[in-house]
Amino acid sequence: MELIATTLLVFARLGGLMFTMPVISMAGVPKHVAVLLSMILSILVVPHVQWTQPDLTLGLLALSMAGEIFVGILMGAVVGAIFGAISMAADIMSMQMGFAMAMLFNPLQKSQQGAIAGLAAWCAGLVFLGSGLHLICIGVLVDSFQVVPPGEVHSLVAGSQILMDAVAESISLALRLSGPVLILVWLVNVFVAVLVKLAPKMNIYFSVGMILVNVAGLVLFAVALPFILTIHEDALLDATSKMALVVGGM
Repeated sequence: MELIATTLLVFARLGGLMFTMPVISMAGVPKHVAVLLSMILSILVVPHVQWTQPDLTLGLLALSMAGEIFVGILMGAVVGAIFGAISMAADIMSMQMGFAMAMLFNPLQKSQQGAIAGLAAWCAGLVFLGSGLHLICIGVLVDSFQVVPPGEVHSLVAGSQILMDAVAESISLALRLSGPVLILVWLVNVFVAVLVKLAPKMNIYFSVGMILVNVAGLVLFAVALPFILTIHEDALLDATSKMALVVGGM
């Protein structure tokens, strides 16, 4: 009975992580992938964690599993919030460059998304998997069983605050990532405004301005994309370290 209860609790925490961790939790990824990964990892982790108390009733087990699921969700959402910053930044850049109407279907998100945002999200997903950040996330969660054993979750207040901070940081990161393109578009618009004043009878904005914004924005985005991905990767790595703080305050 202790083994079964501990396995269920470990599975619950791992499942919460898998259903919120970037890439694996995307709508286009089959849900049974997250379930199978959680089951396999649970079998590997259970022998190395402290087993739950033997007098755990069915009702207490259900409540404990709910707490474990929320812990996993919070830990995965901390990273997921930062991961979404690059899509937000790309959407901002798309709107400013005049590509807001160029929508494509993203099979991973199962939704319409701008071409630039889709490209940035795909590249960020490849960097996330290629740099092994998904393994770091799993490792942090496995280590959390040493801090808070299965069934010993008592409060989620500290984890909720960390998630709110991660959301705020994600918005700030999105603005910083899109900053160079926003500044360039502003400078181009100022240049076009000066031309309009010099030749008010010419339709310079639609004939020259939009083309300059599109071309200059695309060139800068292509040049800056490697640096954007590097900054985004560093932010994700920092977010994985904050995952441990979710259980640190419990």
